Amino acid sequence: MPNNPYTDFAAVQNREMFFGREELLLTLFNACDKGQCFALQGTRRSGKSSLLKFLQSPELQEELGVATMLSKQILVFVSMRDYVGSPSEEDFFCDVYRNIVRLAAPYYNCAQQEEPGKKWSKLFRDCLQDLQNAGYHVVLLLDAFDKVVDEPQFKPQFFSALRADAEKLLISYITTSIHPLH
Repeated sequence: MPNNPYTDFAAVQNREMFFGREELLLTLFNACDKGQCFALQGTRRSGKSSLLKFLQSPELQEELGVATMLSKQILVFVSMRDYVGSPSEEDFFCDVYRNIVRLAAPYYNCAQQEEPGKKWSKLFRDCLQDLQNAGYHVVLLLDAFDKVVDEPQFKPQFFSALRADAEKLLISYITTSIHPLH
């Protein structure tokens, strides 16, 4: 009997080991282009994290013929597992803001002036607005989103604010979870 090549508990990193998801990838790329949100739910080790990681791959985007369509999209992978326990909402916004600035840098400088006392959530939203005004759109790829739903440091206002940002078309989300998010 052959050995299972998918015994590692981490997301697939090798492009040659990631295959058979073209139709789903195209659906997700089209959702990104239209500014839509999308939720993926599946069992552990079904490839959800790998799927999100490969959405960011310029080589895969080129191979599937969507690179031009996505040229104004900034896809940012965030593992929500990193925010289980002690990190706060502001830690989340700080990390995501810095990743957006880093990923947007080759195309557009959206860095906001960091001022003492200015909240990271405000910098994050100012950056989103600035990018939108310049014709760019951010898509957060939120892996294991269900891990933070019941975390006490993430208040209902946090989730309401994320929803409001999407309703204003400032940002889109593709989330993964094992459990339904209701």
